[in-house]
Amino acid sequence: MTLERLFYIISSIVQPTDLGNTNMEETLLDSRQVALRLNISRSYVYFLMRVGDLPCIRIGNALRVRPRDLERYLQRRALPLFPRPPT
Repeated sequence: MTLERLFYIISSIVQPTDLGNTNMEETLLDSRQVALRLNISRSYVYFLMRVGDLPCIRIGNALRVRPRDLERYLQRRALPLFPRPPT
């Protein structure tokens, strides 16, 4: 898959209404920063963006992730804590 195709797919996922009330003081994260925070590869970050699991913003040819979207992704992925069975 070419980068142009990947960008096309991702840009079709992110709708202008998704950008809503973006805080302009919020620092956007690039794929490298997201990968480091999640301890995963950059290619997997792009995969998460492509399938829509991790919302992203396209700026020119660059894809960026809002920190709050990354936090929401992590919250959705968190495993519930199960209480210990009674002894």
